This record gives sequence, C-alpha cells and structure tokens, in this order.
Amino acid sequence: MNSILTIFPFSQHFAGTYRCNASNEAGSDTGDVIIEFRSLIIEEKSWLASPWSQCIPDCHRGIRNRTVVCMTVSTRMIMDGCSPPPPSSEETCHERGPCTHWVAESWSMCSKSCGVGYQVRRVNCQATYDSNITLSDLECLTARPPVFRYCNIHNCPCSEPKFCKLIVGAELCWRLEYQRICCYTCQHTL
Repeated sequence: MNSILTIFPFSQHFAGTYRCNASNEAGSDTGDVIIEFRSLIIEEKSWLASPWSQCIPDCHRGIRNRTVVCMTVSTRMIMDGCSPPPPSSEETCHERGPCTHWVAESWSMCSKSCGVGYQVRRVNCQATYDSNITLSDLECLTARPPVFRYCNIHNCPCSEPKFCKLIVGAELCWRLEYQRICCYTCQHTL
C-alpha cells in the first residue's frame, strides 16, 4: 500500500522518527517513518545592468546600449529565470536636434590693393544630412570659423613728390596728410 505523509510547511523541528499505523478491512499494519531535515536554499535572483555605453552618434537621435544579466543576489552567479522581464538593454539618446556642421563660403576680395585691408565671408550652420537646411548658429556645437581676416599686410609702394624734403625740413611730418603723401621720408624722421 502506498501512502504519502505530507507535512507543510516543514521546518527542522519536525525531523525525527514517526510511527505510522494503517488499518482497513484487510487488516492493519504498523511501521516507522524517519523524517530528515535537508535545507534546499533557493537563492534570490535579480537583473543586473551594466552602465550605459556612449551615445552613437553624439547628435540628433542616437542609440546607447548596456548589458543586462540575471544573477544570484548573494553569489553573483549568472542564472536563468529572473522575473519580472529584464530592464531595457537599448535606448534612444540625444534627441536635441540634427547633426550639424559649419559651411564657409570663399573669402571676398581684399578691401585694399596694398596696405592693410580686410576680407569677409559667410559662414552658416547646416544640417549634416541635408545641405539645403540652414540652421541657427546656436545649433552648431563646435566653434564657428572666422568671418573676418586682415589681408595685404605689406606696405604700399612709396612714390613721393619732390617737396617731401621740404616737409621734413619744416617739421610737418606729424600731420597725417603729409605722412600719407611723404610716407617714406616722414617715416624715417619720426
């Protein structure tokens, strides 16, 4: 005759020898049952996630990843069967606007043919994926290229009238108009 003795919930103080008596119309029987206590530890498991990776690309809408594994809490062994479902291992990032770059036009002609002049050019912030879209300068994250520069830094050739020696003799080189007309002579006397 097969019978099962169930003790639930079971703890260590139920361990020991029990006498079992069974009887029915066919007769009766007696036997001893030895109950041993063996602990089966069920370790707590949980999801463990690594830090997020860098966002790629680092502009517009990128994606970043991380590793997610099921582990025992106490021994940190990788296991199967964690619940609830795992946290996300991928997410979108940097939803701050389009990827951008600066587009610089050619420099203008120098404002002077000799002597210090200047040049200018247009510099626009554009969306990387579409060169027809011009954006606000605030949307480009890198330093803006220069829009102004000096040119023709060499001096103009000096062809002086004959009266420049008289200007030097009269000590009039301090006046700007004579400095321009008699540039070489006045420059060497100041």
